[in-house]
Amino acid sequence: MSETATNDTTTAAANANTERPPEQWVKAYGDTLNDGRVQMSFTLPVPLDELSKEGAKQLALSMGLEEPAVVHAEDMGQGFSFFIVYGQCKHRVDLSRLKIPSQNLKCWTRTALMPSSQKR
Repeated sequence: MSETATNDTTTAAANANTERPPEQWVKAYGDTLNDGRVQMSFTLPVPLDELSKEGAKQLALSMGLEEPAVVHAEDMGQGFSFFIVYGQCKHRVDLSRLKIPSQNLKCWTRTALMPSSQKR
C-alpha cells in the first residue's frame, strides 16, 4: 500500500471516530422563539435626562443590539443613572461545538469547613 493510501485510510478512520454531533444553534428567546430579544441593565456616571437616555441607547447600539429601546431609566443620585435596555441580538451559538472541561470538585460538608475549636 502506498504512503498516500495509508494516510487516507488513517484520516478516514480518525474522522469516523471524531464525528461531530449535529449542529445545535441557539439564539436568545425574548417574546418568540429565536427572536434574539434581550434585556440588559447598566449604570452610567451621568445625571438622568434625555441626553443620558440617548447615550444609553447609543451604547446598546455599539454593543451590537439592534432596535434598542430604553424601557426604564432611574436617577441613582450623585450624578449616576440606571438604565434597562431592550433590543435584538443577531448573534447565535452552536452548542454542539462547545467543549466543557470536566471538573473534579470535592463537596465539603459544613462540619469539615469549621475550625476544630467550633466543632462539637
